[in-house]
Amino acid sequence: MVSSGLAALGYQYINLGNLVANATTFPAGIKGLADYVHAKGLKLGIYSDAGNLTCSKLQPGSLGYEEQDAKTFASWEIDFLKYDNCHTDGTSPQVRYPIMSKALLKTGRPIFFSLCEWGVEDPATWGPGVGNSWRTTGDIADNWERMTNRADKNDKWASYAGPGGWNGTLSITLGDLEVWAGPLSQKRVAVVLWNRGSSPAKVAANFSDIGVPSFALVDVRDLWAHTTEAKVKEQISADLDPHACKMYIIIQK
Repeated sequence: MVSSGLAALGYQYINLGNLVANATTFPAGIKGLADYVHAKGLKLGIYSDAGNLTCSKLQPGSLGYEEQDAKTFASWEIDFLKYDNCHTDGTSPQVRYPIMSKALLKTGRPIFFSLCEWGVEDPATWGPGVGNSWRTTGDIADNWERMTNRADKNDKWASYAGPGGWNGTLSITLGDLEVWAGPLSQKRVAVVLWNRGSSPAKVAANFSDIGVPSFALVDVRDLWAHTTEAKVKEQISADLDPHACKMYIIIQK
């Protein structure tokens, strides 16, 4: 993340998906990994669950072991905890999540606490007293409909967010090259071209794939460069640096 330039843009957290370290992958354990990440000026996050097992059923959850696990996270110098909501004992998240919150605070180490109870009990209304962010919806996906749906669902919770406590949706992992497109008013189409890989790449969006007639001549507004190219046909494309994107508005006449 440092060599790619993302750290310089403000990205800080490297988050792991498991509670138990693989001895082959991480021979120095999580603490050794944390030391390495911190030496890079970054922060390390970890994952657990307010149930008996994590969602994959491959790792133990923290239910009933909140204080023990919180002490372990602090001893590893963890900076972030995502706390999921699978395989529970049936009690309310409003009962289970504050237990881990208090356990984390008791360690004395500042650990960002991300509540992931999927918006089941409107956590925006009670999360500010428990964690630093809270999932307000179910899972997200890398398609325009799901993205806009999640944005719409979060709109009503905007007033509950502020410094130290934020509404959130699930982060998503994508392939290296992506095209996102969605309709706007007045026959316009928004398009984002993504290069999430580590090498420069050309990314193209064919009109036929994004809801624009393949025979159409359109104007394309580059929202980054603030320029408009007239009479474009068949596709738009861009040469993108690693971890870069460009956004366009296609204007049909």
